[in-house]
Amino acid sequence: MGTTSSTWKRELLLYGLIYYKGQLTTNFAFKSITSGLLYAFLWLFGDIDDAVIALLALMTLDTLLGLLAAIKHHDVSSDKLRQGAAKLLLYFVLIIAANCVDRVVALVPLVSQVVQIRSFTMIYLAVSEGISVLENLSSLGVAVPKVLLKRLRRFKQSMEE
Repeated sequence: MGTTSSTWKRELLLYGLIYYKGQLTTNFAFKSITSGLLYAFLWLFGDIDDAVIALLALMTLDTLLGLLAAIKHHDVSSDKLRQGAAKLLLYFVLIIAANCVDRVVALVPLVSQVVQIRSFTMIYLAVSEGISVLENLSSLGVAVPKVLLKRLRRFKQSMEE
């Protein structure tokens, strides 16, 4: 009896998924709104390339490792979590601003080949997040080569000048 009941539930779930998939793919308003939002997202952030994926991975790692370090040191606070969320939001604002500047600079043919603000911004943010990930790992007791951390800090400092 249990097998029949679980089979019936699986079939019902499958038919439900197929029904809603059909609704989502045939509903013109849903498709129009989704494609408009996706276009706006891609226009604001630029192409979703390896740099964006790597930065998102570093940001996720930094957030998780920072939370683990805070738990380990009994230092979890809503203020720190709020500051971290605000930092991530401001990173996205910075990426949007850099992408918009790139779009304007692209109107000048010779300059657009030399200046790539979005790429520079993504590199800077990735280095910053990489430093933070290494610091969090060190805080958790993982042996992190000091040379690596020192070189990343020096590279970040050279980008700031």
